[in-house]
Amino acid sequence: DARGIYIQDERGRIEYALEEGKKIGLQEGKKIGFDEGKFDEKRTIALIMLKEGMNPGTISRVTGLTVDEIISLSKK
Repeated sequence: DARGIYIQDERGRIEYALEEGKKIGLQEGKKIGFDEGKFDEKRTIALIMLKEGMNPGTISRVTGLTVDEIISLSKK
């Protein structure tokens, strides 16, 4: 009957929307993880540079971290 077909169509649309939402969420999660990994790598490089005696201004230009972020790292 027409009502049953309508319900099936709605179910299909909802399932499709859920799958698309999952895909979008997964993509966003991967990007966030990638960005966090890049930031962690920059901090690690900055720490190595600090240990080598380089000044925060130079480290900032190389890593893209702010001088304040670098100074904060040196206090840890």
